[in-house]
Amino acid sequence: MPNPSPRQTEEFKKHCYQPKGAVYSDYPLADKPTQVRLAEDITAAVDALGNDKTPWLRRVITEAVRKELLSQAQGTVSANEVPSPPPASPPLDADTLVKVLNEVLAVPRLPAAAKKKLETLLETLSQSQGHLPLG
Repeated sequence: MPNPSPRQTEEFKKHCYQPKGAVYSDYPLADKPTQVRLAEDITAAVDALGNDKTPWLRRVITEAVRKELLSQAQGTVSANEVPSPPPASPPLDADTLVKVLNEVLAVPRLPAAAKKKLETLLETLSQSQGHLPLG
């Protein structure tokens, strides 16, 4: 039978759940953790860090957020400020896009509404590039 009135002293609580690695004195840790699933190979590489995993993740995420999401000059993001977009992808040529759209349209049991929109997009793209639909 569990203890109906457990007592946790402040001394006991000090030793529970000690944060790993450096904790910034100016920035106390949040009450809730931030979690994300990663690809298996990435997870394996991070897990290989062993006891250094948590401090490394905390440092890397903090640096990335400060660099990419927070304005270093202002120190914080204002309520109306939009974070910078991700880096630009290489341009996609029209022929590749037409090929990919045709492959998607060939998927069995594609919902009718999606198929119709993709066909419209393919037709518009083909006309603007002077191509005939490949499908």
